[in-house]
Amino acid sequence: MENHIELVHCIVQLARSSPEDLIAFLNSQLKIKNEAVRVTSLKLLRAIVDADLPETRPKKCLIVKAVKSTFSDQNATVRKAVLHFIQRLLSLQSVENCAAWDMVAHVFTEFSVSTSKLAILEENTIQTLCTDILQCLDTSVTGMTQVLWPRLLEYVVPAQYTGTLKPLCRCLRELAEKKQQEGEEAACLDYSGPVKLPTPQGLLARLLVVASSPYAGEGHGCAALKLLQALHQNIHVAVGEMWVVKIPSLLQYIEGKVLVRRSAVHGA
Repeated sequence: MENHIELVHCIVQLARSSPEDLIAFLNSQLKIKNEAVRVTSLKLLRAIVDADLPETRPKKCLIVKAVKSTFSDQNATVRKAVLHFIQRLLSLQSVENCAAWDMVAHVFTEFSVSTSKLAILEENTIQTLCTDILQCLDTSVTGMTQVLWPRLLEYVVPAQYTGTLKPLCRCLRELAEKKQQEGEEAACLDYSGPVKLPTPQGLLARLLVVASSPYAGEGHGCAALKLLQALHQNIHVAVGEMWVVKIPSLLQYIEGKVLVRRSAVHGA
């Protein structure tokens, strides 16, 4: 590790001349039982993605396939290295549809696993990292709409993902608004992929329950209300005009109360 900078430089140079051989080599290292070797290999794969070389861009799916082979690894250090790779991959200016969705879904899987083990400090760190990745998820990245919409809706209703609701609702709201601006139907809860989407009734019930406790969590209530407003076509065509008036008023009231509470805390 003391020569990590030099190692990364060498790996990037190798990626320019022999990308397939290098990826195959690092893939083989991920199968070695030594934890430090697997973690270092993941960091080097992240460095290749970060370099965004013309020689490696067409090989991105091969890199992701190699990283996906570690998804079942239970070692906390390896799991964090995988999440850091995903964070970098999703921050690029364009994403591959064949690669990105499995990466996003894995973040939710890790969050769910960590929720059941939060007594362990490492799991708390992993859950925080998952939340950070979702908070930084940029829906404007080229290809991201096709990756995320409407599949993110799968994670709104299940209770184990409650901690992700603020970034999740923000992403879905941005995607729905983008669809509407492009003149497409936002009421698109039908999807042929292997994802179990919520019914409009289930989605409405979940978001109303979250919004009914607006001061719980980290702004989950406001995020739920904003998503309801964006998804009014999904819920029912008749509620659109009413929600356009009512929801902004509710948000203004809730956000005002939050500011008052924060001022009181700081004053005390």
